[in-house]
Amino acid sequence: MSWKKNVFGNLIWVVYALCTAAALAGVAAAAVKDFGGSLRLAPAAAVLMAAAAAACALLLYRLPAPGRGGRQGGVSFFLVCEAVFAAAFLAYGFFRRGDLAVGITDGGAYYEAAMVAEGKRIPFAGNGAEYVYLQLLHAVFLVLGNKLAAGIWLQVILQLLAVLILYFGVRRLAGVLPAMVMLVFFMCVEPVVKGALVLSPEPLFLLLFACGFDMLAACRENGCGGGAYLTAGLWTGLTGYLDAAAFLLAPVGMAVVAEKREEKTAVRKRLREAAGFLTGIFLGLLSGAFLNSRLWHRPFPAVLREWAGTYVPGERRGLADILENGLVWKGTLVVLLCFGVVGYWRHKERESLSGWVITFFLAVAAWYTGIAAARIPVFLYLLFFLAVLAGVGVSSCLKVGALPEKKTAGTAASIRKETEGDDPGQAQYRPERFAPEAGQPPENPPRFFENPLPLPKPHRKKVLDYDAQTKADDDFDYPVREDDDFDIK
Repeated sequence: MSWKKNVFGNLIWVVYALCTAAALAGVAAAAVKDFGGSLRLAPAAAVLMAAAAAACALLLYRLPAPGRGGRQGGVSFFLVCEAVFAAAFLAYGFFRRGDLAVGITDGGAYYEAAMVAEGKRIPFAGNGAEYVYLQLLHAVFLVLGNKLAAGIWLQVILQLLAVLILYFGVRRLAGVLPAMVMLVFFMCVEPVVKGALVLSPEPLFLLLFACGFDMLAACRENGCGGGAYLTAGLWTGLTGYLDAAAFLLAPVGMAVVAEKREEKTAVRKRLREAAGFLTGIFLGLLSGAFLNSRLWHRPFPAVLREWAGTYVPGERRGLADILENGLVWKGTLVVLLCFGVVGYWRHKERESLSGWVITFFLAVAAWYTGIAAARIPVFLYLLFFLAVLAGVGVSSCLKVGALPEKKTAGTAASIRKETEGDDPGQAQYRPERFAPEAGQPPENPPRFFENPLPLPKPHRKKVLDYDAQTKADDDFDYPVREDDDFDIK
């Protein structure tokens, strides 16, 4: 996604740059302390890291943009490399989680609650996703028995499936490179790996969020109308009733609507899409509450009050322990975020940071004000948006065309408009350049030879365009004799 660069975007960049500088200073101080040095060296270390990141960003922009690559059997070389990269890291994440899963003996409270026992029922909790997760875990135990390993592998499968869906969604919205960066962090970061080895609804939360995120990405890629945004809003509202973290999809959806597209989109159409999305969120939330009231035979207002009481602001959480562990991956993430500070100014009219930065700040606000209780895995969403921002920052330093994104369905209309100013006598004889299928033009569009034959000229009515003195009785007939019959003698 990209948006038109304006004053608001510049202000967002200023906030982004200040937060990145603060995070870089914190990482530098933690690194100096970890190596046993004096804290006085922290500013110098931060400046050195920022200078190295800026130099790398400028070097990336000076690199020549690679071509689209050869094609083997109709498949792009870059696409093959991307598939190998994604498969390798998914396999690494799977086997790493499998190795750590060996020897786990404590299932926690969720294991006890979901165990199969005679006469046992799972009570409904205030958070709907917890109840759905317990029912899913209970069904697995019904089939495979009360085995803790079955629950752990369920966690791993849910998390990997959520990350895979998020990969395709980020690839559509932000590009290939941000999707790769996100995949690497989610497969390698220690808290994410350990989160899949503890029975909790976190992977299910992430999977629900990933499905809604991919729906918004499909709306953006296919150029859908208000109906598709209404469907995405219904999913967001319904899953938001189960888990309030799903409402982070709301700013993402509004950013998709406000995106600067290839074709000119009427303001009325954008407003219709935004209204459909927000209406869907509202209806989805009410539908979830109404379904709950019908299933459990409770008054509808009481259900809404109970849901609202679950997410009231609580105790504020500080930033004291944010750099306690994981200095390597946090330092890498902050350094990659520095690329976006420089890459923002590489393009004069477009920028790709504002929507992601605003959504990230909303997630931080939910965590800082205490709205995000322990049942909502806000850390996963913070890491997700930071990883996407890091990838967007790095990709903004590359020249256009280095990692091509998928174009929307409006590209065909913009290409057809290129011939509107041509000569009307030649436009009807010019073949179409290409007709995109499924909203994506081919990587190597066919090139046609120009017609070497002269084309017919449009008819022009001949008129007398100069002054002439004529008489009213002028006769332009040539005089001939009456007996002249043009015979040859």
